[in-house]
Amino acid sequence: MAAVAALAALSVAGCNRNKLVKATYEEYLMIPMTDSSADSLDIQISLEYPVGGVEDTVRAKIVENLLFAAFDVNYNLPSVDSTAVHYRNDLIEEYQQEQEDYANFISSNNLVMEGNLFSWRDYVNGYFTGEEYKGLLTYVVELERDRGGAHPNNTVNATVFNRTTGDVVVEADLFREGYEPTLSGLLADHLPEALEWDEDALGAVYPDVLSGNGNFEVGKQGVTFYYNPNEIAPSLLGVIAIRIPWSELGDILKI
Repeated sequence: MAAVAALAALSVAGCNRNKLVKATYEEYLMIPMTDSSADSLDIQISLEYPVGGVEDTVRAKIVENLLFAAFDVNYNLPSVDSTAVHYRNDLIEEYQQEQEDYANFISSNNLVMEGNLFSWRDYVNGYFTGEEYKGLLTYVVELERDRGGAHPNNTVNATVFNRTTGDVVVEADLFREGYEPTLSGLLADHLPEALEWDEDALGAVYPDVLSGNGNFEVGKQGVTFYYNPNEIAPSLLGVIAIRIPWSELGDILKI
């Protein structure tokens, strides 16, 4: 079993002292199941992360949290590249173990291996939105994870950071106490726009579930909440992004 394509690259962008200076870790790797099989493990990682423009302690906080958002595990490693490599190696080990277990099951039961159960994809794409608002930065992680099932698991997860402290900003930091009913109403008001006024899609949304979920980004135009598949609607509708303009949030905003 060998890698047929692999690339790791590091690029740095930004030189203005007032701007966040960012680098990008990238890796592309494909491992065939066997030399004769079309099945493979396909890994793509692209992670933007800060290297300057903020204090070192702030940068460390942001990096720690964005790595957790990207990989959903805290490896407690000293750098982005070492963390990404650890994640990649764990995934390769998992893939090979699953492959071995399945091959043993097929052999012991005199079955024939069929389908693409071992065509796995794991794509991780993390980036800053570039729209800083009142000292708040948003980092978005787009994930595509396919373990050979009927549908891949595609999600979008946003994390908002205070640029001065590096702390993660949650809804309670952004909105006044008792904001929930107003926010739910605004989300319902803007849901049709998010679904492009598609009546079938609107009819598929689960009743009485639309509320703030902590998965939001901030930008110059307003606050955008992301709802991942099966969260407020069937997976067929994919990720639903609902934006509320700042002008409509005035009564419940803290900032």
